[in-house]
Amino acid sequence: MKIRNKSRRFTAAAAALTASVLAVLSLPMQGLAAGELRASAVPGDVNDDGEVTVIDLLIMQGTLHRHDNVTMYAPDNADLNGDDVFDIFDLGLAKRIVLNGAGTTIPIEPTDPDDPPVPQEGGTIYERVSVKDTYAGVVAYEGLIPEGWTVQIQSNWSCVGQYCGQESVLFTSPDGKASVRIASPQEYKQTTDTGEGVVVSQFTTYSNYKTAAKFIDNYVMRNFPDAELVREIEVPEEQQRGVTEFAFYQASALDAYIRQSGMNWQVVGYDGTVSRRVYYSPSVGYGEFCCAVPAYEYYRATGLLTTDNITWTTLNTIGYAADDEESYNKYYDEYEMIAANGAFTATFYSLVGYVTARSVQAIADGIYGPDTGSTASGDYLRSGTEVSDNDRATQERVFQAWDDYIREEDRYTTTDGLSFTTSMYNETVAQDGDKFYVGDLNGIPDGFTQLTKN
Repeated sequence: MKIRNKSRRFTAAAAALTASVLAVLSLPMQGLAAGELRASAVPGDVNDDGEVTVIDLLIMQGTLHRHDNVTMYAPDNADLNGDDVFDIFDLGLAKRIVLNGAGTTIPIEPTDPDDPPVPQEGGTIYERVSVKDTYAGVVAYEGLIPEGWTVQIQSNWSCVGQYCGQESVLFTSPDGKASVRIASPQEYKQTTDTGEGVVVSQFTTYSNYKTAAKFIDNYVMRNFPDAELVREIEVPEEQQRGVTEFAFYQASALDAYIRQSGMNWQVVGYDGTVSRRVYYSPSVGYGEFCCAVPAYEYYRATGLLTTDNITWTTLNTIGYAADDEESYNKYYDEYEMIAANGAFTATFYSLVGYVTARSVQAIADGIYGPDTGSTASGDYLRSGTEVSDNDRATQERVFQAWDDYIREEDRYTTTDGLSFTTSMYNETVAQDGDKFYVGDLNGIPDGFTQLTKN
């Protein structure tokens, strides 16, 4: 699949769409005159124009913030969850209607996994967790774990296989009926030199280029043959744009290296895709998979031979699985919290670089064995390798590229100055050391300090 020049078309389209959205948001928020009211009964249609749009979200948000210049012309439509109170939970439901393209309907059956889950009462306690790599003994992942959940890490330091040089962190619910799996970034290549397949070199899996949606489909069909696509969740434009910018950064970095070294290469295009998809498998249950894929294409000339190459990367791939509908809804909030508040460390990226270099050298020396990567990772601590600024920058770029995947979110500043992200369904966040309470205001435990929303 060629991606040449696709970047120009996409960039122009993204710019046009962004401009149009900004133009709409800059218009004054106007409702209908009193005599023009149509008495719309559409939940979320607070300006009474017959549909739920971004304008309704702005009016609802302004009303919650008590802005004097905002008026709800159909206030009865603001109570989306039917509890006779207009609050942040209603605004959250309205946002899901707009972002999911669900028209003017709201979920009728909250237990249906096709629909957004209903917020749970009370709150949940989360704790900071640091997960060490099995072989190297260094912290590879840091994030949050809900109270009662377990976490384990799986490492693959073999040079052979589709997921070589990858860490996978698995979170499991207390009853074992739901799990969240977060896999570290993986680089793939497509080249006219090699074609399809896996080569024992540099922990790189060679495969034909796949967009995020195709990558997810490929993974699901390979592991769950009886699964069917239930729903594709619409991804906000700013998230799509963020992944494309990540691809542009990769292409620009390669182009700068080519110019500096004088190699006979040429960058010819870049692409970025992101996808969230929900599946149902009769034998396994429900699953939601999230993936972002930046890619860039370049030519490499060697004598009379020109090689076409596409390098693409899966950023942190996230999977949420549940045995049944009840479990899917019950643990959905915990899934989003885990996914939004964790990252692989700069030390992990340094470890990948160290093991890669050792393994490539072993291959060149003709002493390669199946345990080469595992042995090298075990030697990492003794090597005295220091985490480079580039590894820290890589960690930050990957984290930021997937940081905003939750569609309705609030951000808080922790007592130690870090960032904390949560679904806006939750009223507040409070902290006590490494523990965090997320939920209702009246449920904050003793000893916890309420955090400030950014």
